[in-house]
Amino acid sequence: MSMSYTRTLTFKTEHLGTDATLLLVFDQASDGLYNDKFPVVWKVVKFASTGPYHITTTFSSQLAWLQPQINHSLDSIVDGWTCTPIRYNQKTTLQQDGLGRLSFTTPEPGTADSVTVVNGTIIRQDVALGFLPDPAFSPVPVFYWSGLGSGASIQTNFQPVLRAYITSQYTDDQIVRGEISAPIIFEQNLAALSDVTVWDLRFDAATGRFSITQA
Repeated sequence: MSMSYTRTLTFKTEHLGTDATLLLVFDQASDGLYNDKFPVVWKVVKFASTGPYHITTTFSSQLAWLQPQINHSLDSIVDGWTCTPIRYNQKTTLQQDGLGRLSFTTPEPGTADSVTVVNGTIIRQDVALGFLPDPAFSPVPVFYWSGLGSGASIQTNFQPVLRAYITSQYTDDQIVRGEISAPIIFEQNLAALSDVTVWDLRFDAATGRFSITQA
């Protein structure tokens, strides 16, 4: 898992037959999920009932830890106060200087097959794990941890298992506080896919069910 890669996915419709909102999120069951660890919505896309529509989005395996800026009225992550790229087998420490400025230390060797962050400040801190679609951009958050205690650490082996739902209850970058109350219509480990894939979103009017299949 040391080699970086990208995965570009296109989701498309052709006269879907009903309006639909597609949600993409990495919310596979894992330790601490919905306790102190919460998925963050990657994408929310609206498709109309008629005509062709598509969205293309890219995931990168280059991970990053960030200290997130939260919009509490929307319960969403709007940016990161500070961040650092991280690779598997590495750890970093969140620290605070005398002026109150937060920063991450240069990553150093850590636990095998995991990425680790340590709260080196004297107060609780929120942290998030994301991926860097491009080094010039801010990380895209995928998981959020609230109130990491002083001296405490998070060690996680993130697996890029992407799920899709049809639901209009969420927005981009929103923190998901509990299980999504809609059927899973797509689940793929992005590491196992080709670099570029295309997926058809369909609606069966007879059953009222949506499906996604590879084009």
